[in-house]
Amino acid sequence: MSFSRVLQQRFTAKWWRDRSIPTAVTQEILACAYHAPSKQGNYNYTIVALTDTDKGRELKSWLYYNDTTCLDLVQGVEGTGARRYNGQVQAPLVLVWLAHTPWATAEVNDCHVSATMAMAGAELAGVQTGFCGCLGAQTTAAHLGYPQHRAVVSVGFGYADTDSQVMRTVEHNGVELGFDLSNTDPQIRNTPTRRNKPSKNKLIRFV
Repeated sequence: MSFSRVLQQRFTAKWWRDRSIPTAVTQEILACAYHAPSKQGNYNYTIVALTDTDKGRELKSWLYYNDTTCLDLVQGVEGTGARRYNGQVQAPLVLVWLAHTPWATAEVNDCHVSATMAMAGAELAGVQTGFCGCLGAQTTAAHLGYPQHRAVVSVGFGYADTDSQVMRTVEHNGVELGFDLSNTDPQIRNTPTRRNKPSKNKLIRFV
């Protein structure tokens, strides 16, 4: 299958099957992230890989319940109401990109390029992915043990538990906390934010 076809079928995965990624595939994903190009070859970022070790699960749980939640589409704000959660960070493998110099545009761009290369390698290998940018830039980095850095983006990798729901309720210790969008196959997407992509002829202009 061509890579453009793989991208056409891709969706943001948020709910995951209890299935580990084979070691060889994990290494391929990490190699794609590692070999990504960098502006001027600086590579001024660190990639933190959260796996299914006890510490990895602890950090992923903190990201899910404490750090990446949104209220009224704003990450990390206080207030009451149903919060939006981001299940991307509960994947079997979660990579978090940390820029070394806060707010340096080149480093932020490098993080996104590396994350995209990792996503490409994963999807080609049949592993689903989910980007998450709802991170506390300083708080996430500090919690991961890098207080001098800035968290830019994370990607979850695993095998999606797909269904036709649009949303799922999020509960913790028997208490309903809010909601998370579900995994939605491209053929059955029906959320408004997925309908605004312009045609290829409008998006790409030849000169």
